[in-house]
Amino acid sequence: MGLTLHDVEHILGIPVRGLAVYTEDERTPKRLLMDFLGLSDEVAENAIASNAFKGYAVKLSWLEMNFKEVSETDTDERVVCYARAYLLYVIGCTLFCDKSGGFVQLDLLPLLEDLDKVRTYGWGSSCLAFLYRHLGYASRNKAKQIGGFLILLEAWINEHFPTLHPVLDPEYTEELPRARRWCLHSKSGTSVEHYRRVLDDLLVDEVIFDPYKNRRQNVSDIAFYTGPIRAMSYVEPYLPDRVLR
Repeated sequence: MGLTLHDVEHILGIPVRGLAVYTEDERTPKRLLMDFLGLSDEVAENAIASNAFKGYAVKLSWLEMNFKEVSETDTDERVVCYARAYLLYVIGCTLFCDKSGGFVQLDLLPLLEDLDKVRTYGWGSSCLAFLYRHLGYASRNKAKQIGGFLILLEAWINEHFPTLHPVLDPEYTEELPRARRWCLHSKSGTSVEHYRRVLDDLLVDEVIFDPYKNRRQNVSDIAFYTGPIRAMSYVEPYLPDRVLR
């Protein structure tokens, strides 16, 4: 078993089909700030020199502090810059959450240039590629943290392994993404050793292999795709035939 595009589509409710989340834009961090967030040369220079930036990575807290709200006197162009900053912030908090949970890559900004085009990207498939890569990193011996959209992973676990006793959200309705089906807690109160014992004792009939069987009419043909999936510089093999249910 493993996370598939089919899972992403149901759990997150975002498009898995679309343009690749990738750009060959070679602008510097300073230039990106000026061109897409509307900063002046001097302000961009000072920002890059601050501890809020590490190469192309910017602190989410810096975005929140500097693009918190617009005023009635702001121009349409300025409002668009704030919208880009907000989208970059959301992406950094969710789909492309790094190990620290506090940074996002500025080189995503060219994808947000045309706000009407943002919806045409396959954000779901790129989210999965990003998570695949960070699951690989986390499997290494010295790894202490993990990146990626862990709500996706947690919801997938809840859907397939009911013996772990996930808590259902009583306010969930079928029109919502499946991630909303669960009450996700930051701390479970249960030890890692307990979960290891449960998984070691797991039987086949205790696994739900097809949690979306009542939604089969909504299955996209992208669920049968085999090939690479991409998230910026990350390219991951996607082989759903290895996790047939």
